[in-house]
Amino acid sequence: MPAQTVVYQSYRTTHVPGWITRCMSTARQWAALRGFDYEFLDDEFFARVPAEFRGRTDNKILLSDFARLIVARELLARDHQRVVWIDADVVVFDPQSWILPTDSDFYFCHELWPTLRQNGVALEYRVNNAVMVFSQGNHFLETYIDLCERILRTDAKLKNWHLGVRFLTGLQLVCPLPLLPNIGMFGSNLLEDIYRGPKKLLSAYIRTMAVPLVAANCCASVSGEHSGDFEMTEQVYDAIIDQCIATRGQVLNQYLQATK
Repeated sequence: MPAQTVVYQSYRTTHVPGWITRCMSTARQWAALRGFDYEFLDDEFFARVPAEFRGRTDNKILLSDFARLIVARELLARDHQRVVWIDADVVVFDPQSWILPTDSDFYFCHELWPTLRQNGVALEYRVNNAVMVFSQGNHFLETYIDLCERILRTDAKLKNWHLGVRFLTGLQLVCPLPLLPNIGMFGSNLLEDIYRGPKKLLSAYIRTMAVPLVAANCCASVSGEHSGDFEMTEQVYDAIIDQCIATRGQVLNQYLQATK
């Protein structure tokens, strides 16, 4: 008898960075803590994408954005009442505090993107699909799948974000979407600020998020990038994950408490 909720993830099974393995372990532990089922899919995950679309692009980010929706549909058809997708690079550092809301039958992530400017910190609001929740009876999943198929059938040059952040953020501008407010999004600028300071970005980011974070997407897409003399290495990821887990997010959330 399947549990009412299933958490699912996908990643390759060879040459897996150690910090990615750690992140996925935290998702499995959170699922076990909540009594949820857990499913892992390797690269066979991409076989869910129809051949016509796999022939259209070899962009793994785009294909993953689509495949996770097809798998959500499959899991709901197996009598699960709710499915939760979690990106492999999401670390759950406060599992005891992460309780999924139930006001809506689907959710995406609230994303806040900070950039340091000469006169302060610029903050851009987006919607992210790093964590998604779909419950039985929701109508959005099938609509989302249909719209992704329409985008993939166009002749437009496709970018990483066309089925995920760009699409969802554009939709949010005209139609409010239910969002999880407590999942962080750590781009390279924020990761550098967390790792070596001066914490100006981090403090502005946390104050604007306005709720304690329980997990964060560590953005594997920026792994290996350079910013001046700073490189996003595995050591950087491990150090940040260490801090977040050891403090159950207090290394981040302390800036929220400092404003009260």
